[in-house]
Amino acid sequence: MSSRSRRILQAALENIENDKNVCNESSHCVYGEADQKDLGMDSEWEECIVSHIDGTVIPISFTDEAFIIEEEVEDSNVEHTSANPVMEVNTVQNQTTDVKTQNDGRDLDEVRTSIEQNGGTLGEGGNSSCSSSWSDSPVSRISKKRLKAKKSRVAGLSYVGYKKSDDGKIKQNCMKTSRSVKERCSHTLCGKKSERSFLCNMVSENDRQRIFKKFWNFSSWPEKKAFVKGLTSTRDVRRRRKDANNNSKKKEGHDIFLPKCNGERVRVCRRFFINTLDLGEDTFRRWVRRSDTFAENETERDDIPKRKKRTIAEGVKKKIHNEMKNNILKWLALLPKVPSHYCRSTSSCTYVESTFRSLSHMYSVYEDWCKSNDTKAASRTFFLDVLKQEKIKIHSPRKDQCDICCGYKVKSVSYDEYQKHIIMKNEARDAKNKAKAEANDTHLVLTMDLQSVLLCPKTDASRMYYKQKLQLHNFTIFVLNNKEVSLYVWHESNGGVSSNEFATCVIDFLSSCEHKYQTVTLISDGCTYQNRNKVLGSALRDYAVQSGILIRQLFLEKGHTMMECDSVHASLEKYFVPPINSPSDYIAQMRSARPKQPYKINVLDYKFFLNFEKLPTNLRSLRPGKKVGDPHVVDIRALEYRPTGDIFYKIRHSEEFEELPQRVFTRYVQKPPPLYSCEIPIAETKWKCLQELKGVIEEEHHHFYDKLTFKKDKNTVKKCNSNS
Repeated sequence: MSSRSRRILQAALENIENDKNVCNESSHCVYGEADQKDLGMDSEWEECIVSHIDGTVIPISFTDEAFIIEEEVEDSNVEHTSANPVMEVNTVQNQTTDVKTQNDGRDLDEVRTSIEQNGGTLGEGGNSSCSSSWSDSPVSRISKKRLKAKKSRVAGLSYVGYKKSDDGKIKQNCMKTSRSVKERCSHTLCGKKSERSFLCNMVSENDRQRIFKKFWNFSSWPEKKAFVKGLTSTRDVRRRRKDANNNSKKKEGHDIFLPKCNGERVRVCRRFFINTLDLGEDTFRRWVRRSDTFAENETERDDIPKRKKRTIAEGVKKKIHNEMKNNILKWLALLPKVPSHYCRSTSSCTYVESTFRSLSHMYSVYEDWCKSNDTKAASRTFFLDVLKQEKIKIHSPRKDQCDICCGYKVKSVSYDEYQKHIIMKNEARDAKNKAKAEANDTHLVLTMDLQSVLLCPKTDASRMYYKQKLQLHNFTIFVLNNKEVSLYVWHESNGGVSSNEFATCVIDFLSSCEHKYQTVTLISDGCTYQNRNKVLGSALRDYAVQSGILIRQLFLEKGHTMMECDSVHASLEKYFVPPINSPSDYIAQMRSARPKQPYKINVLDYKFFLNFEKLPTNLRSLRPGKKVGDPHVVDIRALEYRPTGDIFYKIRHSEEFEELPQRVFTRYVQKPPPLYSCEIPIAETKWKCLQELKGVIEEEHHHFYDKLTFKKDKNTVKKCNSNS
C-alpha cells in the first residue's frame, strides 16, 4: 500500500471512531454522508484497502453521496438484497473492540460463528431503517473521470486518454481531439462507367456531414460496427498484379458504399469512406473482415465446443499420413521441372516433363521408386490429392486461358468490361479473315508462333524422370497463300529465345521468298518479347525501306489467338514418340509429319542469329506516347511499316492507322552484326545429367552430348556476344 493510501486510511478510521453517528457497542451504525475533502481525498479518488478487526480485506469506495465500507466474505450462502449504496455495519458487544486494534489471530469463520451465537447476524439489520447486505460482488471500479472519457470517446468528442509516462506507469493524462470529417480523396469521376467505378466525387459535403453525425450519434460500438458492415460488401480478390515478386497475402476485397440524401448508394474508395467517418483503418479492417466472428459471438463463449482431444490411434494415423506425404514430396523433388511456354506469368502450377504419359503412368513410376527404396507407397487417391495440393501437373497448357472470360464466369468481371473484350476479340477475328481473303500473288499473308519447349533425350527409361534435359525450340511460319510451312529449329546451346532470334527468323523468311510481293501481313499473338517489341519493329522497318514493300503486323486478342500454325504444332506432337535420343531425331520426325507437302525445316546454329538491337537505327520504343494516360505498347493492335520509313499504329482494329511519333533516320541502313561468337555454355548440372543419360540412349548420339560446352558456375553463364 502506498503512503498516500495509508494516510487516507488513517483519516477514514479516525473519522469512523469519532463519528457522531456511532452508537453504543450493541447498536447498528451507519457510516454515511462523509465529507471526502475532510479525509484529504479528491473527488476522483476510487478506493483503498483497510484492515478490519479480524484481518480481512475491506475495499472503501467513495461516491457522490457517501463512502462505502465493504467486507469481502467468502461465504457463498450470504444473500444480497440491498440496493442501497450505503452499507450498515453490524457491531456486537462481545466481538467488537477498538477498530484500530490488530487481528487477534482468529480467522473469519471463527468470528462469524461467535457473532451468530450471540444473536448477531451478517447482512441483516435488525432495527435499521436501511436494509443492509454484505456483498461478495466486486464494487464498480470505474471512476467519474474514466466513465466520462469512455462516453466521450464513443460519441466522438474530445477526451482524456491514457499514456505511458517516462517512469513506466500508465496515466490518464493524454488529451485526445474530437472526431471530424477529413479531406476527400483524389477520385474525380462523376459518371458511372462500370460496376467497379469509384463515385466519391458524387458525394457532397452535406452528405458527408450527415453520415458523420449519424455514425457518431450511435451510443455503442456494436451499433457503429453494424452500420459500417451494412455499407460494406466483402468479396474475393478479383485480380492480382502480374508481378513475379508479388507475394501479397490479401485474400479478400471490399465494395464500400455511402448513401446520398435521395437514398441512392454510390460506390466509394476505402480512403474516402474512413475519412468521412474519421475511422481508423485498422478498426475498419477488423470490423469488415470475414474471420471476425469472435466479437459477434462474444456473448456465446460458453456455447463454443471445446477442442476434442486426439486419441493415441488418431495421433499414430496422423504421423503415418505425414510420413507418406513427405515421401511423395521427396520423390517429386527429384523430378526436373519445366517452365511452361504459355501462361508464364499467370499459371500458378508447376509442370513436370512430358515424359509421363498420364497421372496413372506417373503413379506407377512412383511405386517403382518406392520398391527400389524399400518404402511403402501411398495409395493412388492419396498420391493424386498431394499432386492437387502442390499444384503439380504433367503437360504444359497449350494456350493462355482468357483471364477476362474466366473472370466473367465467376462474376469477378463486370458485364461492360466483358462486352468490350468480346468486341475486341471479334474485331481481331474480322481483321484476320479480311487479311486472309486478300492473300494473292502480290499480297503475302502468314501466321507465326513458337511451339512449346521440346526436350531431348526422351525415352521410357526410369532414369529419364529425374534428370535435366536439353531444350529445343521450334519457330513456325505458316503461309496462308499456299499453306507452306517453314520451321526454324535450334537448341539452347545455339541460341536463346530473345527478340533478336525471332527477328532473325522473320527477316530470313521474307528474304527467301521467291515472289516479289508488294504487301506482307504478319499475324501473331501479342507476346511482347516475341512479336510486339522495338527490335522486331526496327528490323521490319529497315527491311521495308530496303525492299520497298509495305509490311503490316496484326496482333490477335489474348486468349483467342487460334491460328493455322497451331495445327502444325498439334500435328508434330503426335509424331514425337519416344525414343528420341538427340535433336536429330526430332528433325527426322518433323520431315515425315506431312508427306504430301513436307515442312521446310531450317536447322540453325549460333552463327545464324543477328543482333538487330545493336543497330544505330534501332527504335527507342514502340509506345505511341510518353505522357501519363497515353497508350502503351501492349495496347497496340496493328502496326504498319511503309517504304518511306514511317510507322503507323492502331489501338483498335476498327480504327484508322495513326502515325507513330519517332526520330527520323537518314543514314544508310547497316547490316546487323552476329549475335553470338561461339556456342552458349549450358549449366554444369545439366551437362552432368546429360552425361548420365548417355547410358539409356544409343551410342551413336553420345558424341553430340560430349561436344556441348558448359560453365561450372551457373551464375556466370552468359551469352558469347561479340559486341558485348
